[in-house]
Amino acid sequence: MRTPRRSSVPARRASLALVAALAATLAAALPADAASTVSGAIAIPDNTAASPYPSTITVSELTGVVLGVDVTLEGLTHTYPADLGVMLVGPGGQATLLMGHVGGGTDVSGVTVTFSAAATTPLSPSGPLGAGPYLPSADATQELAFPAPAPPSAGTDLGVFEGTDPNGVWSLYVVDGWGSDAGSLAGWSLDITAGVAADAGGPYTIAEGATLALDASASVASASATYAWDLDGDGAYDDATGATPTVPAATLAALGLGDGPVGPLPVGLQVTHGAIVETAASTVTVTATAPTATVTLPRQILADTPFTMKVGAVDPSAADAAATFTYEIDWTGDGVVDQTLTGPADPPVSHTFAAAGTYRVTVWATDRDGARSAPLVTDVVVVPALAASGGVPGTAWLAAAALALGGLLLAAGRGLRRPQPSAR
Repeated sequence: MRTPRRSSVPARRASLALVAALAATLAAALPADAASTVSGAIAIPDNTAASPYPSTITVSELTGVVLGVDVTLEGLTHTYPADLGVMLVGPGGQATLLMGHVGGGTDVSGVTVTFSAAATTPLSPSGPLGAGPYLPSADATQELAFPAPAPPSAGTDLGVFEGTDPNGVWSLYVVDGWGSDAGSLAGWSLDITAGVAADAGGPYTIAEGATLALDASASVASASATYAWDLDGDGAYDDATGATPTVPAATLAALGLGDGPVGPLPVGLQVTHGAIVETAASTVTVTATAPTATVTLPRQILADTPFTMKVGAVDPSAADAAATFTYEIDWTGDGVVDQTLTGPADPPVSHTFAAAGTYRVTVWATDRDGARSAPLVTDVVVVPALAASGGVPGTAWLAAAALALGGLLLAAGRGLRRPQPSAR
């Protein structure tokens, strides 16, 4: 049976008994806010359904949802317990087979048997049948049929009732599935824990600059319950809403969760169902994320001529991006860092390649947290500083060559011009 972690409104516990002989005693033992119904015994004839079928208990005035249910069969008498099938059906139609062809063949008389999700041992098909508590169980090798209006089948998990409305009619269906034996029940009782159970999920770990997906789906609450989250540790549940919200990176940054490494930091959840307010706690850790290095090169790089290259970094943390980075540069591709500089994003750096050729340049960026980027490798093409002919510096030889070629073409054109005819 599940117990709520903390609640400003205590979970309300109802012990609901169906025991004719002990009606007055049971009624006196129930909490003041519990609802109870007491009726007569249950007869279990041979090889048929019990009478009454079903036996019912009506629950009312409980607040919240079912957190756990224990079921007790009071004063069970039978000459062959393994003949029995016992099914519990809740107000919402959820059903659990408490016992099905288990408990052995030894006579029992006046035994009180409890079934609980908190138990550790199921009833064995061979018995013996004692007080328990037992986990619900059934012998899957034996056929067991429940006449209508019982569901045709059910599992053996009391957890199916968790999160459902406890108020309404609970039904117990009892059948004797084999011939030659019979018995009776003095009655049966329910022990219901109702309320709200909050579960904040986690612990959570995110990278800086990422979103945070919160998950309170393990909470036990009604569909109308509301969920609110405290992510900045101020005690106010006003940073996110919903059972499974995704908090954007910008919101996390505003709450102080945008820069790592930091944590674990507290995460608080508040689940509200009417007057019931349940809280739960978890943690979040923000890890550092390495920046991404960038390089900006000029359009042309000449041998033996200084040029300026910009190195930069992109960091998912706004705080890291606004701080300084350490840049390391390998100019020749030999794996050795040739130059180191510190500055903000996009600082200029000057370099000169002595000779023309293709150089493999590698750049790393490290942020203030010590997170180092992956290497950024760029192939840099360096062209000769002087033309192969003419010795004109830089690219001026192209213009000179164009002028020379133009002069040659002009001269050739004049030489090919047709002679003018003589005047008559």
